[in-house]
Amino acid sequence: MKTDIPIKVLLSSKMKSVLFNSGWLLLDKCARLFLGIFVGAWVAKFLGPGEYGKLAFTISVMAFFQVVCYLGLDAITVRDISKKTKESYAIIGTVLGLRLIVGGGIFVLMMLYVFNHEMDIERKLIFAFVSISLIFQSFDTFDLWFQSQSRSKYAVKSKLVSYFISNLSKIAFIYADCSVVFFAFSFALEYFISSMALCYSYTKFKVTGKLKFSPYMAINLLKESWPFIVSGMSIVIYMRIDQLMIADFLGEIDLGIYSALLPLSASWSFVPMILSISLAPLITKTKLDSEDEYRRYLFYIYKAFFFLGVIVSISIFIFGSFFVEILYGKEYIPGVVALKLHSISNIFLFMGVAQSMWIVNERRSKLSLLKTFTGAIVCIVSNAILIPAFGIKGAAISAILAQATSAVLSNILFAPEAFRMQFFSIVRMRYVRS
Repeated sequence: MKTDIPIKVLLSSKMKSVLFNSGWLLLDKCARLFLGIFVGAWVAKFLGPGEYGKLAFTISVMAFFQVVCYLGLDAITVRDISKKTKESYAIIGTVLGLRLIVGGGIFVLMMLYVFNHEMDIERKLIFAFVSISLIFQSFDTFDLWFQSQSRSKYAVKSKLVSYFISNLSKIAFIYADCSVVFFAFSFALEYFISSMALCYSYTKFKVTGKLKFSPYMAINLLKESWPFIVSGMSIVIYMRIDQLMIADFLGEIDLGIYSALLPLSASWSFVPMILSISLAPLITKTKLDSEDEYRRYLFYIYKAFFFLGVIVSISIFIFGSFFVEILYGKEYIPGVVALKLHSISNIFLFMGVAQSMWIVNERRSKLSLLKTFTGAIVCIVSNAILIPAFGIKGAAISAILAQATSAVLSNILFAPEAFRMQFFSIVRMRYVRS
């Protein structure tokens, strides 16, 4: 059966708008990848593992509160604005209000805790600068409005301006031989400039209505969003808990080494994400046309994503030592083995992203929550056992176990059919109709 998307559809104004919008999102990801690795490595090399570990620890702590402050409302907000255009100002105003209340509240509580406990002034300032970003990030709500209008270029421009300025400030601080506190300030600076730029872009983009906060709408939004908050917390746990446990078991020097090198492995997740966004319309259409064709497409997508993950892992195994020494310096060489081990987790991550297309088309959204929750449990238990025994190499092994469990092994219990599809896509060369 023919499954190609008609040329008329590809050339339609809506499709052009979607592709143009995706291009801006890709630009944002690539710019952040490039600057994040190279400027981040420069900062890590300048500060050294110990000082960099202080900053990494604070950012890891804030990551947990960051998820709470977003309230799991991103997808819901975009959906509701698209469906209820006349209520868009109430939706944006309500979501913005909720996030400001939660972000501001957590910031105040954090400051009360920090300044009433014994720690040096440098650490207190690092916590203050990093945690104030919880308030500024509330204005990312305007980004959701641009997404709903397929006008992400305005949000991307705003964020890229803030990201470039933040990275330029880091370079300036390096040349000025500044302390780690200034690099924490640059973290807050990025979010502040981004919030101001998003506000400006929103007001200039033909917006005629006034924002308003609806308590009734706020209650309904929170009733629907709580599972996404739980899911987001589970994801943050198995993405960040290793760094907190490294700091607890091994100290900030080991944390600095591990967290500095992690982007060389973890940053490649944008590759399967962008591919899945591009392939999603074709997969959805194919399922409507033919169930067998739909399964055949999934088989080859699983296989392609698996081999892409293998290629990323092998590349890091081959070139990891070279890039660590060139970008980070000899102080970070002890982390090379952990980096190479962590790269293996990309294989399972890529397969997990491929499965997300199956989850969406089979309407199995609750499965995502079960998988991430299971992965989080495995991550906590394995880190508690392996970090004391093997150091940061143990954290890297835990990352493999957590990703393998979340993306593949959990399917044995929760989605046997999906596990069979994943398994046969690896061991078979060609699709066999079941």
